[in-house]
Amino acid sequence: MARPLDLIVEEMLDYIEQARSYTQDMTFDQYSSDTKTQRAVERCIEVISEASRHVPEEIKGKYSMIPWSDVAAIGNIFRHEYHNVAARIVWDTVRMHLPQLQAVAHAIEAELPRDDEPA
Repeated sequence: MARPLDLIVEEMLDYIEQARSYTQDMTFDQYSSDTKTQRAVERCIEVISEASRHVPEEIKGKYSMIPWSDVAAIGNIFRHEYHNVAARIVWDTVRMHLPQLQAVAHAIEAELPRDDEPA
């Protein structure tokens, strides 16, 4: 059974916020020497990646500025090529790409019917 879009978007937003908050007051050098934070952020990105796979194609088409296939693919890299995951790539993802994905997720969320509105 497909998960409701509101739950998918909520999950994405939650994990984006977590990943960004974990690195908020860090420099890249601090991040690259902090294995716990690296693993926590990588896990957040894995969950974001998996959730993105469940966003309907028509929504992805509407927000085509997001490279949805890349978002999905990064999770596979973390799961299967974990030994090749560079701290710089993860850092750049959090700093440069997650803010845009977060903005789009908020836009999708704003378009969803609320519980007190008819569908």
